[in-house]
This record gives sequence, structure tokens and C-alpha cells, in this order.
Amino acid sequence: MPAKLCSIDDCTKQAVKGGDATEFCVKHGGGDRCQYIDAEGNSCGSASKTDKKTETGAVGMCIKHGGGDRCQHDDEGHKPCGASAVTSKTGTGVVGMCVKHGGDDRCQYVDEEINACGSSVTRSKTGVGAVGMCFKHGNGDRCQHVDEVGNICVSSMESSKTGTGTAGMCIKHGGGDRCQYIDDGGNSCKASSATSKAGTGVVGMCKRHGGGDRCRHVDEEGNSCGSSAQTSKTGTGAANMCTTHGGGDRCQIDHCCAGDSFAYGSHPEDGRGMCTHAMRCLVRDQTDEDERKALMRHFGFKQDLVMRGEHAFYHRVAQLVPDVIRCDGTGIRPSPGQGVHDAAC
Repeated sequence: MPAKLCSIDDCTKQAVKGGDATEFCVKHGGGDRCQYIDAEGNSCGSASKTDKKTETGAVGMCIKHGGGDRCQHDDEGHKPCGASAVTSKTGTGVVGMCVKHGGDDRCQYVDEEINACGSSVTRSKTGVGAVGMCFKHGNGDRCQHVDEVGNICVSSMESSKTGTGTAGMCIKHGGGDRCQYIDDGGNSCKASSATSKAGTGVVGMCKRHGGGDRCRHVDEEGNSCGSSAQTSKTGTGAANMCTTHGGGDRCQIDHCCAGDSFAYGSHPEDGRGMCTHAMRCLVRDQTDEDERKALMRHFGFKQDLVMRGEHAFYHRVAQLVPDVIRCDGTGIRPSPGQGVHDAAC
């Protein structure tokens, strides 16, 4: 006797026994349904998932509400994970584990040292991603931008939840949520909107127009700074502060004349953060012309920019400390007859 098909028109799925609806497939309500009821008395209605392999799931529940095979991972406190176990179709994942703990298909990328990536495979809905790879290594939906020469972008496509971005594009080429700021002339910003993790920024705006995390500095009169907060990758800056108020990476050069300044660059040898003054000092003190030019290229300096920057710095120092006349590699030199300022560069 042939299998009975779902009673829904044009549906070719097999009808599933169980529950009240026995003439429909699982998608259209057939089979046993999830018994979960929320606080308002609403039933889930999804298909219940039978636990066939590990007996770790809740009986009569869908995957979302604890049914089916569950992840067998135990943490140090011997607490089970509880997430849904995902079977790997390619045999690359760990059996009985959720995606986070190694289940499902894993990325097949192998580096030059034969180390496997091991991340979860990302699937492409549009079919343009690299099969069997994770998000980082080319799978998932990719940007559809093609330049004038015919080169494809290949960056990951970013969907827009607010409908403000260009469909099928990466963030660089207009995808994802865009800033909703409109100027007096009716022109939209077009920049990518920044989400605030701390809840201090304006929703739907880019950093320039108030989006993202904002500086929490409050002055003596109770006025908030409101500038964009800068995260410190080196751990030298204050959390949730802008660069002016101590946020972001700070200069790591010992006894720098400029103090705890924002690091705009890094030392070419050890990667320590360097403020603009420390960078200029390093360039100026280099006696070898080729090495000096190499340093300038490293910092992105131009000859006239270096000179103007130093003059501006000295002018500011002279305003703050009138008896200072210049700064060299050994420290700030006082004017004749004045006190010594021990602030080595």
C-alpha cells in the first residue's frame, strides 16, 4: 500500500501518524506536537522531537523546548550543556554535541602547517559560498559587488534587519544596517550603523552621528561627553571612554613627554603603542637617513607634517610651561636660569 501523502494541495510530503492531525506532514501540522505552554497559556505547536539515540531530551517537546538529542558536553562543574545536539552529515563533527561544542559539520580548511580550522560550517543560502567552509574561510552568502575590472568582492554578505542596507552586499559596499541620519538638505548618511553594547548610543546611527558606545565622562558641571567610546586592544586605556578622556590604546613609551596620550601608531620593533610625539622623537633621533625614511613610512609621516607637528607641540608646551625651550632625546631642556624639568622622552 503506497504511503499516504499530505492532504495540503501540491505538498508531496508523507502524512505522519500521531496527534490529532494524521493526514498531514510534519510541516503542515501532522504528527505529535510540542506540549510546551508559555506563561500566557499559548501552546508551542511545533513538531515534537523524539529522542532516539541518547535519551537526553525532554519527552513530548520540540528541539527548541528541550526535545530530541541534547548536547552531552559537561563543564567543570559537571553541568550538562542542554543545547540541541547536531549530527554531522560529513562526519567531521563530534557525535552527541551541539554546534558550540563541536557538533555539526566542521570547516575543512587546513593551513600551511596542516592545522584544521575546526569551526562550524556556515551554509550559503544563495549558493555563492565555499562548500564545507566556515564563515571566515569563504562560506556563507558572499558580497555580490563586482568592480570595474570584473573582480568579485568575496567578503561576507551582511543582511539588513532595518531594511536600510543594500541587499546582497557586504558592509563596505552598502550591506547591513545603515545610519538613519538625514541632514537639513534631506541627504542620508549612508555609513554603517553602529550598535551600542553598553546601551549608551543612539539606535540606528553610525558612530559619527551618535551610534555605538559613547564616552561616559561627566565634567564638574554634570555634562556628559557623548563622544564615541574607544576600546583599548592593549588594555592601557580606560573602559567606556573616548580618546580625549583616556579611552583607546595609550602611549606605552616610558617617560614620554606627552604623558598618557592616545597611541596613534606602534613601535616598529616591539609593537608598543606610541603617541604622535613619541613617534616624532623616534624619527628625529634617527641619524641614518635610510632608517629615518623607513620610520616615516612606517608611521605614515611626511617631512613637512613632522615639522609642523613638532612646532605645534613645542608651542603648546611653551604655553603650559614657559621656561621650557625645547625637547630632545634626553628630556625637556629648561631655559637659562630656570628649574630643571625631569620628563625624559
